[in-house]
Amino acid sequence: MVKFLIRMIARKNMGKASPLFSLIVGVWFFFATYNLVTMVIHHQRRESEMELPGDDPITRMPD
Repeated sequence: MVKFLIRMIARKNMGKASPLFSLIVGVWFFFATYNLVTMVIHHQRRESEMELPGDDPITRMPD
């Protein structure tokens, strides 16, 4: 009987995530997404600054 009660108590909490764990996962996901988006935007800006107008390697005349 005691083993049955212990198993039932353990099963009751198995499906639930603790609120603290959910909060930590949510904050981690927010920071990971924010950093990823920031890196992509920063990289796009850096690439567009490096391009020079009229400096196309396909149409450039050989030296």
